[in-house]
Formats: sequence, structure tokens, C-alpha cells
Amino acid sequence: MINDLIINDKLFDITIDQRNIIEKSIKFTLKQEQINKKVNVIFVTEKEIQRINLQFRGIDKVTDVLSFQNYPNNEYNWPKYKNENDSLLGEIIICFTQLKKQSIEQNVEINYELALISIHGTLHLLGYDHKTKKEKILMFSKTDSILENINNCK
Repeated sequence: MINDLIINDKLFDITIDQRNIIEKSIKFTLKQEQINKKVNVIFVTEKEIQRINLQFRGIDKVTDVLSFQNYPNNEYNWPKYKNENDSLLGEIIICFTQLKKQSIEQNVEINYELALISIHGTLHLLGYDHKTKKEKILMFSKTDSILENINNCK
């Protein structure tokens, strides 16, 4: 379940269909993993995601998506305040401008890219990663499987 779909200052032209894609992708991913938690989704500018990426990961560049788990000892200590709401799994931060650039570079539909990073971000919240070859194979195969299942149940 998505707790909030927050679009900062109406900076982005997110359609109802795109909101539905985000919600469907996250819900399906959580269902596949048998998790009944909520997720906040926040859209930010390139400048803001670069700042967050530098502050919490030490990487000074724009990225498409960042995920932060909601528990006191999470790796990045995000957010500074800890939400006492146990039903909140965490937050996914999306840079829609970067997402659009990637969809053009990779010659895929924006909605496909949006579903992909929503699933990717959710899997990170669930503890999956792609730092090692083994982790990468597992996470990307889960992502592909979820994408395929979502596309088959239109």
C-alpha cells in the first residue's frame, strides 16, 4: 500500500496513469514478498536528488531513484527523525527528470521506466541490493519477473 504519493510543489507533470503505475508496481512487489507495509513516494528535482545522494551515500551525482528504509538503524540514517509508524516500510525518492532522460536513452516508454524504478526502489526497501554479482542477479531477476507479471495482469 502506498501511504502517500507526494509530488513536491507540482514540479512535475505526473499523470493519473503514471500514479497508478507507481502504485500497482509497489503493491505488486510488496504482495510478491508477502509484506503488508506502506511506502511513501516523493518526487524531487535533479538538484535535490543529487544533494540527497551526496549527503546520504557520498555520491555527488544525479540518480533516478533512492530508497530509505524506515527503521532506526538503517544504513543511511534517513530520515533524521524516525517515524514511529511501524506500518511504514520506507520512502522512495524519484527524480522524474532523470527518469525521462533514461527512458529516451534506453529507448523505452516512460511508463515502463517508472514501473521499473518503482519496483527497484521497493526491492531496496525490502533489503535487496546489487553490490555483488550474486545480489545483482537475484535483484534483477526479481525485478524482471515482477515487471512481466504486472504486464500480464493489465
